[in-house]
Amino acid sequence: YADNNEQKETKISVLLYILANSLKLLHPIMPFITERIYQELPIHSETIVKEKYPVYDNNFVFENELKIVESIKNFIYCIRNLRGENKIQPNILLSAYAIFENKNLLNYYENNANVICKLAKLEKLNFVDEYNKKENDIVGIGSDFQVFLTLENKIDKESEKERMKKELERLTNNLNTVNSKLLNPNFIQRAPKEIVEKEKSKLEFINKEIEKLNKALAELEK
Repeated sequence: YADNNEQKETKISVLLYILANSLKLLHPIMPFITERIYQELPIHSETIVKEKYPVYDNNFVFENELKIVESIKNFIYCIRNLRGENKIQPNILLSAYAIFENKNLLNYYENNANVICKLAKLEKLNFVDEYNKKENDIVGIGSDFQVFLTLENKIDKESEKERMKKELERLTNNLNTVNSKLLNPNFIQRAPKEIVEKEKSKLEFINKEIEKLNKALAELEK
């Protein structure tokens, strides 16, 4: 934040507010350590015991921001997972090309690209509308993104195809399990409606993931 002191101060204030209220919430069950930390805060009262206990405030519910953070977390997890499965050492920085179905997310990713690169061990994160996959690229697929990691011969094509086939096998097994439940009259009749709807949503999600993975596998086999 060297070039933006206002942004730095805002973020520090937010973090301090969250920390202070977290300490107040924890104080009844962890009195000594919370008091000790509380006294180290830049602004504090005589003792945390005299502070008002935090109450739920609907103004602090940020549903849209939560979805954005979850999306970015899933994106980073996807890249880390790809690196782990392909035995890529943490000190090797990769380039990534990302395609987003939801263009509204793009600004948030662009604004946080440096943080994403640091957490996902990327040399560069490129945002594109389409991408021509190279021979040894590996593909990660999420609910609202597709990401390609350029490996430059760090793995072979066959190992990546094998990984995708194993993932397809896992998804297919999950699909069969969900299908068995939904085709069982006893389950439909006796299970609570919300549980049945949850299984139907799960079925739809798995089908979409299988479709995306089959598409990525077909690209790899060209």
